[in-house]
Amino acid sequence: MLAAAVVAAAIGWVALACTAPRAPAQLHGPGLPWPVVAVVLVAAGRLQVTLRVRGAPLTVVSDAIAVLVGVLFVDPVHLPLALGCGWATGQLLARRSAYSAAFNVAISLLGAAAATATVHALLVRGTPVGARGAVAVLAGVVVFDMVTGGMVLLHLRACGAPSAQAARTMAAHSALGVPVAAVLSLCAALLVWVDRYDGLIAVALGGLVGVAVRHNGSLRSRVDTLEHLHALAARLDGVATEADVVDAVLAEVRSTFGAEVAELAVGDGATVVRTVATVAGASATRLGGGWRPLEARARRSGPVLAARNRSKHAADLAAAGWRDALLVPLEAEATHGDIGAGAALGDGAVLSVASRIGGATFSRADLSLLEALAVQAGVAIRRSRLQEQVAEETAARQRDARTDPVTGLGNRVVLGERLQAALAPRGDGDGAGTGAGGVGGAGVVLVDLDRFREVNDTLGHDVGDEVLRQVAARVEAAAARVGGTACRVGADEFAIVVAGDGGDRLAAVTGRTATALVGAVGEGLAVAGLALDVGASVGWAAASAGAHATGVLRQADVAMHAAKARGGGACAYDGSVDRHSTRNLQLAGELRKALKGGDLELWYQPKAVLATGAVTGVEGLLRWRHPAFGQVAPEEFITVAERSGLIHQVTWWVIDAALAQLRRWADDGLDLGMAVNISARDLHDLALPAALAERLATSGVGAGRLTLEVTESCVMADPVRSQRVLRDLAALGVRLSIDDFGTGYSSLGRLQTLPIDEVKIDRSFVRDLPAA
Repeated sequence: MLAAAVVAAAIGWVALACTAPRAPAQLHGPGLPWPVVAVVLVAAGRLQVTLRVRGAPLTVVSDAIAVLVGVLFVDPVHLPLALGCGWATGQLLARRSAYSAAFNVAISLLGAAAATATVHALLVRGTPVGARGAVAVLAGVVVFDMVTGGMVLLHLRACGAPSAQAARTMAAHSALGVPVAAVLSLCAALLVWVDRYDGLIAVALGGLVGVAVRHNGSLRSRVDTLEHLHALAARLDGVATEADVVDAVLAEVRSTFGAEVAELAVGDGATVVRTVATVAGASATRLGGGWRPLEARARRSGPVLAARNRSKHAADLAAAGWRDALLVPLEAEATHGDIGAGAALGDGAVLSVASRIGGATFSRADLSLLEALAVQAGVAIRRSRLQEQVAEETAARQRDARTDPVTGLGNRVVLGERLQAALAPRGDGDGAGTGAGGVGGAGVVLVDLDRFREVNDTLGHDVGDEVLRQVAARVEAAAARVGGTACRVGADEFAIVVAGDGGDRLAAVTGRTATALVGAVGEGLAVAGLALDVGASVGWAAASAGAHATGVLRQADVAMHAAKARGGGACAYDGSVDRHSTRNLQLAGELRKALKGGDLELWYQPKAVLATGAVTGVEGLLRWRHPAFGQVAPEEFITVAERSGLIHQVTWWVIDAALAQLRRWADDGLDLGMAVNISARDLHDLALPAALAERLATSGVGAGRLTLEVTESCVMADPVRSQRVLRDLAALGVRLSIDDFGTGYSSLGRLQTLPIDEVKIDRSFVRDLPAA
């Protein structure tokens, strides 16, 4: 391209020297000396005034003014010498590379030759005065701009850079800048035409005005920096998501610099994601390869200014398809306490603005402005990320507050919401699933697993959690069949809310669901290679709309405990069950008084040898004669004691009564032993052996006369702690007995590790022996 430009310029000027007149304009003596034009051209090249038209930069290049003055007042033989010297000197002062300087001088000379030929062709009489002169000057400026611009486009195309967008940009610039340059050129020509020296003085004064305008523009640029920062802050106000922040930043940056492209590149080196905003409008995200050379340099060394017509970055600019560019690494500089200082966005981020519209290229002032905007953008992006993170964490906490983490079912909060919604009063015919009257209502099925604690404590929490998940799946399936909602409301408790009308149909559906759940849970579970039998006690209740949700849930809970007291299965709520529950509440309040009064009694069941009938000992049985309820069954008040926390006091009451009776029998000459029961909580109390030793010493009863009975399930609930307590009790000399053996998950081999004196087989193994 350089050679072609040089050859074309040389041909053009030789042709002009041979055909054009020696002095086209000599109204007042000879034309201007060519060194004067060269000096004016050098000064013009150093003076570029940038104006803003509707926010876009418009640079008035004064080269065209000097060229037109030379065309009118210097003959074609000396004019190329003046222009060549002037442009070459300007390129050296601008520190252009040899190739870039030569190319710029060559295309400028070619454009000047075309402009000279145009002006000479239109100014037949050699005068710039009048309409013909104005047209000639305008045409000369247009031709100069078109030729130089066309050569630049050809050069870009030869380098492989896209030229369509560049052509549109240059055309838009020419539409604004060429008329201004033409008017200034015509004014300068007329001044020199009237009096060449006064004209030069006027041109010099115009240059001073240009310097003042440029200085004012520098001051204005500082004010613009603050305005741009304010504009970016205003544009980011109220923008929440990171994507919207990036779009707003790129749009503002591109508009601020009057550029064709603004980009934000983020990546880890292997893959770079670029968000690109162009003059077309909305930004787009592109997944590209690695970092571009200019981006890599910005990440490595800091901000990069790649100005136009600088050979240093020419190849990198051409590879990116840019004419010029500014690049800064983007970091979230801390301006608030909740943002880490200098926290980089990922492993790297670069903000770029490229291909400035107009004749001017980017400057150091522009780079400083972009750095300031980048700091503000980084803070905004970081803040948006924190806001999104807080929003995600809030949503997760809201989900966790409503969801059981083990099974994924809703929790008590969801149960309460569904139940209240189903029981809300409705108008006639209102609501799906209601009856003809539209009264609404809800049924509640409450499921409590049997023997779950034994599984959980014996096989571990991982197995227990898997049991809960499998049961939850069956409960959820049962709820789905009736359009209900399944929830987990306790450690081993589940619930189903069935919405419908409050009539018999809802009660029937709720009852069938409860019965089906008993069968579904009782089918057995396969966990960790084991076949586990975990039954269920299910209670249910139904009510019409307007009923209190807490009341319906309590009714289902009462029914569930009634089912558990019966040994499992399904149980519907009824009045008698409720009265029984009320009685339990009353018993819990009066049991403490009974421990201090005389309502508790210890009955003695003899233990005899079948062959001889000789009595070898007794078993102490606790009984409670209530003043209002009469004789209360042990199963009833022992359960009350365990739930109310009085079980330890009950146990020590029994032991103290047993030791006192043994002491009296010994004083009467009766050599008998006594067995009493202790609960799981007592067996897991490490202080039990020491406390029992004190009572034995105080009573004077030999430890061998006392037998403590514990159930197999109590031992297996916490084998390690139970074994320790049993060994300490055996060390005292107390006899130990395992009751109800065969109902848990232990084995005879396991008993070998325990200091057990006797084993009592569960009644289920021996009750049918007489009929065998």
